[in-house]
Amino acid sequence: MIAVETVEELTRAALPCASGRKPRPGGVGRVTDSGGLREMQVDLAAETRTPLARPSPATLAALRTALPPELAPSNPQDCAADLTDEFPKVLERGLKALADAPGVSMVGLDVDFRDD
Repeated sequence: MIAVETVEELTRAALPCASGRKPRPGGVGRVTDSGGLREMQVDLAAETRTPLARPSPATLAALRTALPPELAPSNPQDCAADLTDEFPKVLERGLKALADAPGVSMVGLDVDFRDD
């Protein structure tokens, strides 16, 4: 069941459901480009009783390899590396490591794409 409170939320929730793909069993993986947004996602998951996937030791190791040392492996995962040419690659590697993890049913990506 997906609970929403506004028509906008309904539209956003309906789009992924229309793809025909179904989530695997397990918890949700979340990736963001902000430590503050990561904390908000933890609070929202608790408020909505959304089960977050618990990264296994192997997943934590994959995240450590994928991310710069200043980013601690977790779920939700903050992939906010320095704004260099490497930034999109760090985000992609973090997203892939979490998406490939056993126990992750689906991954949500929440980033602020800008041209700077």
